[in-house]
Amino acid sequence: MLKRALLRYTSALQTHPLRTNVASAFVIFSIGDVSAQYLEFKERKKRESKPSFVPYTTQDDPFVVDGNRLFKIINWSVFIYTPIFYKLYAHFDRRWPKKTPVSVFKKVLGASISAVPTNAIFFGYNAAYPYLMDFACGEIDRIPVQKIKQDTARKISDDLGTTIKASMTLWWPVNAANFAFVPGTYRALWTSAFSVVWSTYLSLVAHKSAPCTNVQRPQRRETNMSPALAN
Repeated sequence: MLKRALLRYTSALQTHPLRTNVASAFVIFSIGDVSAQYLEFKERKKRESKPSFVPYTTQDDPFVVDGNRLFKIINWSVFIYTPIFYKLYAHFDRRWPKKTPVSVFKKVLGASISAVPTNAIFFGYNAAYPYLMDFACGEIDRIPVQKIKQDTARKISDDLGTTIKASMTLWWPVNAANFAFVPGTYRALWTSAFSVVWSTYLSLVAHKSAPCTNVQRPQRRETNMSPALAN
């Protein structure tokens, strides 16, 4: 049964590569974010068990998946992250088709360099997403562009360097083995297992608690004449 499923998946990668990679990303990033939420839940319970801590919840509260957060991560993986890197890896294969050490190094280096702006965009996406959803649902009357810029800049300053180092630590050896030894058709299978770990890490970093600020949330919508963007 497992062999049959693997053959079907391989066939789907050959006939519909982008669609299959996007579907795989949907599953992988869902598992990653739910895992991250569960780890955060266990850590919070551990802190609340200390005698000096005044809990906001009781020890008997069950783990509940944050659907809005999960939906946000899925949108990132399906509509932004996976299509970008699918096209990027295809470009690398066309540019450096051989599996020589030099070609493999160029591909790995290219993927690492591409991760810098991609992760910066990820932090901006996370900063903007809740405001965009609130605006779309009519909860706020304007999109706080300046606040989004500030949140993105703070997140990049605090976490981009650490994220890039973690990315290089994981993906340099994974991609080197991938480009050097794994046939193109099976690369998604190779990276999937590691992508679960990486998506969990990204979710943890993206939702790491930030210091409280005195910046007020934009006012709820009271009129339809308000501008859509606010600087």
